[in-house]
Amino acid sequence: MMAKIFKYSLILCLIFFSIHIDAKKYALIIAVGNYDPATKWNTLSSANDIPLIKGTLLKQGFAENDITVLQDQNATKQGILSAFNNLKSRISPGDIVVIHYSGHGQQIFDDGTDEADGLDEALVPYNAHSKYDTEYKGENHLRDDEIQNIVNSFRNKLGKKGQLLMILDSCHSGNATRGAVMRGGVGALVPENWKVPSDTGKVDGSGLFETISLSNDAAPFVVISGASDSEPNYEYEGAGSLSYSFAKAMNELGSDISYRKLFSKIASTMSAIVPDQRPTIEGNIDYKIFGDEYIKQQPYFDVTTLTQGNSIMKINGGQVNQIFKNTTVLVMSSGTEQPDKNKALATGKVSYSAFADATIILDEPVKDGNAKNYWVFIDKPSYGDFSVNVFVDPKISDASLKPGISDFLNANQLGKVVDDIKDSEVVVEEKSGKYEIGYPTGTRAFAEAKPTRGNTLLNDINDKIFKFAQGNYLKNLSIKNPDYAFDFKLIPVDYDASNRKITERSENSNLNKEGILQIVPKKDNALLQITNKSDKTLYISIVEINSEGAISSFFPNKKCNLTDDERKLKPNQTQTYNNCVYSFSPPYERLILKGFASDKPLNFQSTVSTRGESNDNNNPLEKFLQHSFVKTRGSDVEEVDNDLEGFCTEVVYDIVK
Repeated sequence: MMAKIFKYSLILCLIFFSIHIDAKKYALIIAVGNYDPATKWNTLSSANDIPLIKGTLLKQGFAENDITVLQDQNATKQGILSAFNNLKSRISPGDIVVIHYSGHGQQIFDDGTDEADGLDEALVPYNAHSKYDTEYKGENHLRDDEIQNIVNSFRNKLGKKGQLLMILDSCHSGNATRGAVMRGGVGALVPENWKVPSDTGKVDGSGLFETISLSNDAAPFVVISGASDSEPNYEYEGAGSLSYSFAKAMNELGSDISYRKLFSKIASTMSAIVPDQRPTIEGNIDYKIFGDEYIKQQPYFDVTTLTQGNSIMKINGGQVNQIFKNTTVLVMSSGTEQPDKNKALATGKVSYSAFADATIILDEPVKDGNAKNYWVFIDKPSYGDFSVNVFVDPKISDASLKPGISDFLNANQLGKVVDDIKDSEVVVEEKSGKYEIGYPTGTRAFAEAKPTRGNTLLNDINDKIFKFAQGNYLKNLSIKNPDYAFDFKLIPVDYDASNRKITERSENSNLNKEGILQIVPKKDNALLQITNKSDKTLYISIVEINSEGAISSFFPNKKCNLTDDERKLKPNQTQTYNNCVYSFSPPYERLILKGFASDKPLNFQSTVSTRGESNDNNNPLEKFLQHSFVKTRGSDVEEVDNDLEGFCTEVVYDIVK
């Protein structure tokens, strides 16, 4: 009898195991940067997106042999279609598929009657020309209709237990730009005498996918695009802005993550690095990432190379993993579950960090030259520091401003003045006698500088440049100790101030289709809800960062001045603060709420209100924020403890008309 039970149990285990291992993860990465010269497309840095995306997917359990990379001359239209067919032949129901495209996008005349504006959206393969002429009529563009058919065929084969994610780091806008490398930016490909239909209408989202009928068993599908159909899509420091933000988000998220939560993190990062660009998401956004098989970032990194007599190593983690210069590390034997400094084979410090890899100088060489024998653990993190590259328009009338800004940046080690607008993050220019500070990626200024009593024009410009750099640094900051994990959100409500009556709305009532909260000033109010997801008692403090980089205390604040005990959250407790009703006012912009958690009393209110001059900072996180207000970033500044214990997360919301 026992033998039979064992036999049946074994059969059941084998069946379960076979079902589990049958679900595989596949990816197709398409990167076109060096186009055929005959197409007249400008060169992109799409090749730099490959290690960002591939490295992220490898950490998510995608096997090297199941990730196909199609690059440049191999990514012709026929090459892309063949790659799709090859991938489709390999997948089975229940599998996970990721398709990533980096390259140009373009609108093209509609060859049917399905587009309200008479234009199809299209991806631009290696051999697709940028202009319509007698020799080229769009035959090598990959139109949205064709892509929709491909997507449908994948979804139907993957079935309802599978999943398809498409990431498009391109754009279809024909808008021109004054600076920065842009993906797209060329007008629609249309015949010479083509006219826009009279029923032209703006299309929300990427414009690349329309909803059509599918089988009832079709796989969930999500597409994340770098920009809406009416916006340009910019590169960021030699990589796609969406590719960078996706990789960063995937490396920072915790457990139980939906595509909506992933997109919120992507939108937060992009608001800092490309403020004039709004990513979009479409599809089944409330599904769990990879069918609830998202793998939290492991606490270690693989060694990819050893050089210089085994004294210098490179690892497969970099800035997207929050590894910065001066981070100290422990080198342990591969397979180590818990790092111990006393048992470390070597220690070292990061000397250089790129997006997806970092170089470490070891204090002593390791004996074995086989890189696979080592795992690298973070000992003490470095949270980087902020700097900014500034372009000063040569047409400004005050010739003293450029050297004055340069002296300020150099003296305080805050960055430098650059001669090419494409290398800048901030632009200073003069318009109609006014000095404006804006982004290189658009025409919108985020601040105006002017002399005031006790403050010169130069000082005001420098103050605003510093404020922008500080705000962007905090937007991108990541402190992710899961022992302090928490989450928070704004809940829209109707509020009658005369009798202090609060009426809750549906949580989705103010969300746009990307899941971003939309707030109309003087109409909408909100409550703050915080959830402690840890086993510790936590104290929470939240700051708000606007498009200028200005920081204000959101929780607590002057009108919601709760004590430490009133803001204390017990383990796994969710608290809605009904005694703090938030109202909102213009300007109309995207704002970031950055929340911090600690197991010690935490309150940023005095630090923010005094611009870092308060001496009441006892919590290391308070001291860390105070340090960010110091304009001198040199080595003579007092070091802040880099072994911060805590957690930070963010919420994005828009003030709209």
